[in-house]
Amino acid sequence: FVGLESSEGFALCGVIGAGLGPDTQLRAGASYQKDERNGVMWAQLPYWYADGTVADWPRSKTTAARWNAWDTTEISAFLTIEQNLGENWKLKGDVSYFRQTEDSRLIWLWGNPDRTTGAGMDVWPYWYLTKPKQWNLNLQLKGHYDLFGRQHELVAGAMYNHLKGGWTNRDPDPATVAPVGDFNAWDGSYPEPTWGPRFRSSDIGTTKQTALYGVTRFQILDPLKLIVGGRLSSWIRDEEESLYTAQPYRLRKKNVFTPYAGVVFDFNHVLSAYASYTSIFNPQTARDRNGRYLDPLEGNNYETGLKADLMDGRLRMSAAIFRIEQDNFAVPDTGYFVPGTTDVASRAAQGTVSKGYELEMQGQLLPGWDVSAGWSHFRATDADGNDVEAHQPRQVFRMATKYAFGGALNGFSLGGSARWESRPPQTAENPGTGETEKVGQKAYWLVNLLGAYDISKRISFQLNINNLFDKRYYNSNSWFGGYVYGEPRNVRATLRYGF
Repeated sequence: FVGLESSEGFALCGVIGAGLGPDTQLRAGASYQKDERNGVMWAQLPYWYADGTVADWPRSKTTAARWNAWDTTEISAFLTIEQNLGENWKLKGDVSYFRQTEDSRLIWLWGNPDRTTGAGMDVWPYWYLTKPKQWNLNLQLKGHYDLFGRQHELVAGAMYNHLKGGWTNRDPDPATVAPVGDFNAWDGSYPEPTWGPRFRSSDIGTTKQTALYGVTRFQILDPLKLIVGGRLSSWIRDEEESLYTAQPYRLRKKNVFTPYAGVVFDFNHVLSAYASYTSIFNPQTARDRNGRYLDPLEGNNYETGLKADLMDGRLRMSAAIFRIEQDNFAVPDTGYFVPGTTDVASRAAQGTVSKGYELEMQGQLLPGWDVSAGWSHFRATDADGNDVEAHQPRQVFRMATKYAFGGALNGFSLGGSARWESRPPQTAENPGTGETEKVGQKAYWLVNLLGAYDISKRISFQLNINNLFDKRYYNSNSWFGGYVYGEPRNVRATLRYGF
């Protein structure tokens, strides 16, 4: 629905499993996927005109040039071996590999155009190439043991992750970068510039992470379980010299311990209560205005709630409240970009707190009638009370249902889903008045329908109607008061054959 955009892709995957003996199972798989996207819209649509009035662009409006392209190739493979070690214990090991090539030739548009002339937009083309590679290794032991007359569960393991990343770029000859002109009449007929030689734009670096972990579930009493565990992590990121890094550098965190504890109490066979605590250590990929990676996220997570299994287990309901405290949380560093890219730079916010609650229900109300529903509400602020993740809605309601008919209509099923989102607290400075204003998508509903028919045991047909009422809404808000539209009403028909 976005002007100029088109895509085509090819995917191939396969998995094979084999029993190497009565107690040994092996699984191996690989996949290949290639996607070619042309006329890709990269920059978002400006929210305002230069005089501060809100722009009302058609959903087909684009900021892309006709020669824009974003091509990716992904290759992955894995191998897993499971070994039974007696009646109660199992050992599992797996190794996986992932490689990607991303070649994107795009333009970035920004600014606020004049309402009448369309002038005032700036442009910069760039040609980005990255080829990250990643290895993962895991070893896990799981089983049950007896202690004090009761049976308990233990899980222990080790993991290793190795990531090689970075990117190169080709800058255009500034003399061949044409002005945008009238953005109101923009149709992507923008001349491609003359490209300079490819150069190392980012740090070409290596990230290594190792960890040992373990958790045990103690059955203290018939209705009471205690879960205790922890993870010991080490993380190293080595960055090589590049255009924007004068000299190599290393970020390192060694032997970071993240404990976990939880308790579950069953009041009866229907209702249970739980509480949990875990510390947080999470390396991140956000970069600052100097091109350096931010330090890992660190903090604490608290949660407590109730769960109920109703109607002989066919329907589950839950309610939870949570609080997440984090340091080094990546927030936009407004006005700055990661060097050599059009990615908004980040800064590490300290003392961020996210807190809220969730309500969920899922299961089968009647034979053949499946339903799920949920409501969530949260607030996220930094140490100064400023909203973080301000482009995310703070309240969300979602519901889905499907009914499978019997009798003369056996094989037919009908269903649908609905989603409501509140207005995010996103704000930006109005270019006309200089005042800070709300720019987040106003609260809205999305409704989808589906119908399906099992033609035979092997053949089925399904029809989906998405955005049934053709709601016009923003799919995302940027930190500059820009946006991208969500999909209009669309229909998808699927025919499946199993053998």
